[in-house]
Amino acid sequence: MLAKNVNFGIILFTYRTDSPMFDFIENCLRHKSEIVIYEAAHAIVNLKNTSAKELASAVPVLQLFCSSPKPTLRFAAIRTLNKVAMKHPAAVTACNLELENLITDTNRSIATLAITTLLKGGFDYKKAIVDSIIIIIEENPEAKEAAAVSALAKFGAHCEELLPSCVVLLERCLLDTDDEVRDRATFYVNVLKQKQKALNSAYILNVVREPGDSAAKSSEKVVASRQDIYAEQLAAIPELANIGSLFKSSSLPVELTESETEYMVQCIKHTFGNYMVFQFDCTNTLNDQVLENVTVHMEPSEGFTILRQVPCPSLPYNKPGTTYTLARLPEDPTLVTGTFNCTLKFVVKDCDPNTGEPDDEGYEDEYVLEDVEVSVGDHVQKVMKPNFGASWEEVGPENELEDTYALSTMKTLEDAVKNIIQFMGMQPCERSDKVPEGKSSHTLYLAGVYRGGHDALVRAKLVVTDSGVNMQLTVRSTDPHVSEVLATAIG
Repeated sequence: MLAKNVNFGIILFTYRTDSPMFDFIENCLRHKSEIVIYEAAHAIVNLKNTSAKELASAVPVLQLFCSSPKPTLRFAAIRTLNKVAMKHPAAVTACNLELENLITDTNRSIATLAITTLLKGGFDYKKAIVDSIIIIIEENPEAKEAAAVSALAKFGAHCEELLPSCVVLLERCLLDTDDEVRDRATFYVNVLKQKQKALNSAYILNVVREPGDSAAKSSEKVVASRQDIYAEQLAAIPELANIGSLFKSSSLPVELTESETEYMVQCIKHTFGNYMVFQFDCTNTLNDQVLENVTVHMEPSEGFTILRQVPCPSLPYNKPGTTYTLARLPEDPTLVTGTFNCTLKFVVKDCDPNTGEPDDEGYEDEYVLEDVEVSVGDHVQKVMKPNFGASWEEVGPENELEDTYALSTMKTLEDAVKNIIQFMGMQPCERSDKVPEGKSSHTLYLAGVYRGGHDALVRAKLVVTDSGVNMQLTVRSTDPHVSEVLATAIG
């Protein structure tokens, strides 16, 4: 009955927030009944002349209900906050965390309202949504469904400031195991990169046909998921300025030390047009030492030239730090691989384990690391080619090279396929990375873009023999040197 009276009060006092009845409604926000509390908050929100001052009493109540274990209360609260965000987006700032949490609510209606409410706020709200979805996709493979891909594309098409983040996220889906997810992601990335409102409207916001029809086109280049972040970090280092655009960063760091040693070092390789930057992430595990002026000295492999090191000024106990080494790539375009002997060099200063305060004086020391290998895969960026045959004919036989190899260490087709993909660093096409059961022969199709922007395609025909796996490798590229590099890579 009281809930009905609250609604009646809102009708009578639509234009009067200074009425005694408004005080009565505010008092109802402290009632013991949840439904009365909600109806009071709902009444305040729906006053036509409600200002941010009056909303200040209702929003905290709705914020509390967003965390309620009862779905009905969560839905009611988020629906009302959605109305608040239309006219007073700043008023929902305090509910930002609760709204982000509701994006993953098991109730789809609640999750949808949470997203739309955040979108009605400022850029920070929208960025929070994209960041949350990125985490969901990384940690929950089941979230990468076709509907989610379409929703992300609409975010990018509708919100210009979110476009780069949405494109990066969609590009991660290009490697999904589900055919429909890959096809949609390829289509949407290609459309979004055109940055044309007419295309966005016709093929994303107002869909007239689905990806997979004749209008769908393959993406020409795939950017590594973390590459934009690395590019921004490297560009901020003065010693690494003016070396061009980042082409590729290794997807996984290489461990250069054993676990549980006094110093832990891992390497990430960044490939540019004519240079390579080696990023060494270091951790000091000794609590009685502080390391200063930390660098990694590399013995250059044939053709490579070490230009400079960017030291890590200080490496206290258990606080990661980074040092960089810049190398020039060989002038010979066919010389792209090598092995680098690495040594960690630094100044050691003893310190009090309790305070971390180092001594004034120190001494030079070094620590031998594992070698760093530069492989062909470090110079190739993966690219999805939905129609490999058409791409093969498009590149043509002008720079085609072919050779035969005996992979004696490979005993199965599955092992051969896995190792070839990993070594080449290229994208398997037409699901050729999956070997049908019971087969003694198989053909693997790989596609990529080589450093410098040269298209590269590989066809590997594999046959199981008594001595291992035999491979006939055929390479096509728009550049003859690239064909030579890839054709001779395995040998």
